[in-house]
Amino acid sequence: MSFTSRLPSTLLFLGVALISCAGCSAVYSDQAYELHQFEQAFVDGDEYLLADRTAQAIRSYQRALDALKSIEPNGPRTATVNWRIGTAYLKAADTAKATEYLTKSISTFEKCHKPERWVQYQHGLALSDLGSACEQSGKPEQSAKLYRRAVETFLTADHSRASIDSDAALKRQLVRCYSAIAKIERALGHTEEAAQSQDLAANLSTVDRAQSKDQLLAMALKKANKLKRHRNFFEAIETLDPLIDRKQLGSSLKQQEALTLIASCQNSMRNYTDARSNAEEILKAQRETQAPTSELIATLRNLGKYCQRGRQPDEAAAYYLEAIKLNLINSELGPQDVADMHFGLGKSLHDKAQYKPAIREFRIALKLAQDVNDQDMILDIKERLKRSEAATQPSSL
Repeated sequence: MSFTSRLPSTLLFLGVALISCAGCSAVYSDQAYELHQFEQAFVDGDEYLLADRTAQAIRSYQRALDALKSIEPNGPRTATVNWRIGTAYLKAADTAKATEYLTKSISTFEKCHKPERWVQYQHGLALSDLGSACEQSGKPEQSAKLYRRAVETFLTADHSRASIDSDAALKRQLVRCYSAIAKIERALGHTEEAAQSQDLAANLSTVDRAQSKDQLLAMALKKANKLKRHRNFFEAIETLDPLIDRKQLGSSLKQQEALTLIASCQNSMRNYTDARSNAEEILKAQRETQAPTSELIATLRNLGKYCQRGRQPDEAAAYYLEAIKLNLINSELGPQDVADMHFGLGKSLHDKAQYKPAIREFRIALKLAQDVNDQDMILDIKERLKRSEAATQPSSL
């Protein structure tokens, strides 16, 4: 499952329009607001779908569709949301509704002009999910046709054997489709067709021994980082997760890098519990192997952030404080990063109602942010500082 949101390029386009036309400010504001509403609802839907809370997922995705009506009524994002809704109904065993939304999704995907790879990949996923819905509805011939169309779409997006072997998620989907076709053909008495599909599935299931796991992981990391930049968190996690070997965390920097990226995606999806759990595994492996201080500080900062956002201020403050102390000893970070740590510690202390220590941390962060002239951070810190100072004032009542 996946989605690529082109927010940066969209907002850049809107920004150019705003500069070139003074009367466009209202349009910019409305569209930026709708994009924000869409993204918020879509991420909520993904979080619910991951937790198998299908009813809540569907409601969130419907809100995402509503937000898209005025900015992209028939584009790839609309197709993606309809696919997600169809997937949620399929999880809920409502094959009629699943078929309705998956059919809408496929129809919209097919209208996309010169689709990018992620669009073709999701088109293939929607076709395979519709194949599954038809299979569950007792329509085997139609199901087999849809699975075959899914394979064709996947291979159109990425057709070389080398590229398939480097993409665990794509390989898994192809194996799923070929295996489903073999099962259906066997049930229909088409033994030759069943054997051909089964052989294709078995061939893809064989790991190419010419490539080491680290090589595969390096290629997967490159892809996942690109997906994350486009806020395509689901697919980034799906790309890396099959290649994670937690037993190798202590001996493989690539494994640590991959799990760090997964935790970052989970944080972006507001799944702070899993993000923290994965980061703590990384920290444990780093401590056991006496990793460089810079790596420890980075993981401690991440843990502070995940705990602070997950409303665990005691743990957040402890992680931030350890990171700050390590940096005082080794001076690994520049002033902007140090400011960010003091800012995070200040927020955690404020959440603990320790306002005076929070004020101290905010003032340290503010001085460092001013030194590097980070205006956005300066504004954020001043706002937080104002709240903590107000909390220390005696009540007028």
